[in-house]
Amino acid sequence: MILHTTRHFGLYILLLITLMIGDGLITNAIVAAGYGTEANSVLSPMIGLAMIAVKALGAAIVAGYLMRFVLERLRIAGLLLTVGLIIYGTLFLWNAGIYYLSESGLL
Repeated sequence: MILHTTRHFGLYILLLITLMIGDGLITNAIVAAGYGTEANSVLSPMIGLAMIAVKALGAAIVAGYLMRFVLERLRIAGLLLTVGLIIYGTLFLWNAGIYYLSESGLL
C-alpha cells in the first residue's frame, strides 16, 4: 500500500486516527471491566476520558507530521503510514478480540 500519489492519503490518515482512538476506547472498556490493564506506563494512570484525549492529541500530531511529510517525501510518508496502519490495526483487532472473548465468557 505504499502510496505513489496523494489521492487517498487523507483517507488513510483518517483511518489511522480512527484506529488509534478506537484502540484507546477498547482499552478503556477492557480495563474498566477488569479484564486487563494498560501496559503503557504513561497512559496507565490516565484510564478514562484523559486517556482518550491523549490518544486523540497524539493522533492529531501524527497526522500533522504525516501531512507535512507527504509534501516533501511521499514514498517515506506512505511507508510510515502503512507501518502505522498495520501496527494499530493489529492492536485494535487484538484488543477487540480480548474484549469479545472476555464478554462472551470464553476467556
